Amino acid sequence: MTEAELIELKKLARSNTYHAHGDPQTADCVIAFSFGYVQQGEKVLPGKSNQQLASFIEERFSTIPVIAQFEIGTALQKISATYAITTHYIPGKYLDSGEVARQAHEYMVAHSWQRAIIVTHPALEARNDYACSSIGIVTIAPLGLETIEYDIFSAQSWTRNAKDWWTREEGVIDLCYKNDWLRLPSDLAH
Repeated sequence: MTEAELIELKKLARSNTYHAHGDPQTADCVIAFSFGYVQQGEKVLPGKSNQQLASFIEERFSTIPVIAQFEIGTALQKISATYAITTHYIPGKYLDSGEVARQAHEYMVAHSWQRAIIVTHPALEARNDYACSSIGIVTIAPLGLETIEYDIFSAQSWTRNAKDWWTREEGVIDLCYKNDWLRLPSDLAH
């Protein structure tokens, strides 16, 4: 990833948008990344953003396999996740987007799948699209994720609003860039 691409990625994340690309009809599966959650005692609930993401998937992509981070998997009502990602492979470690992408990719390889529709909050879509591309997934970023909202009740303060998101996200993007965990999807490369 070049510095110009890094600047563009940050611009997209800060403005809660992304570049839609690829043809969803060519996808082998959906990879759904959660965005926050609601904590009620010991119980983890999907929350508003993940419920909206689940509805988005059910409305548009109900006929293809869904690999979902568990908060979205539990929010699906009309279909079930083909594969749910619930924990990091390293016990006790935070289940971040990179780990979700790695586990999803392993599942895809086991099924000889190559192309995935990346679904998450629009502020996270570009980074997750680039992260999946960097590990060899041919990504598709669908139109329409701009309707997904922040959840003011999220247990993760950085997923409650755009200001708190950007305060954290800029550093996360820098870390991903430093570790070479991001690559511009082939559909967007010039």
